[in-house]
Amino acid sequence: MANSPAYDQPSTAPASSTRFNVMAILAIIFTFVFSPAGIVLGIISLSQIRRTGERGHGLAMTALILSVIFLLLSIVIDVAVLPHMLSTASTVK
Repeated sequence: MANSPAYDQPSTAPASSTRFNVMAILAIIFTFVFSPAGIVLGIISLSQIRRTGERGHGLAMTALILSVIFLLLSIVIDVAVLPHMLSTASTVK
């Protein structure tokens, strides 16, 4: 019996590994609300996850990638649509 493992002892895994990083969750939310904030929160959450070992690396990466895509799309749309809107606004009297 001395060599048998003790199944009633608590796990030695760190408690932080079962929690999701809050910044990663906020990053994915802000991705759809305000992309620049999603980028900043995604970078911060990746740094925290690397340091603490919390869960949410995939969530933070998804938020970061989508935020960059959404920001670039909004810039392209602004560059493509804004001159057209200004030209039509100047012809309307």
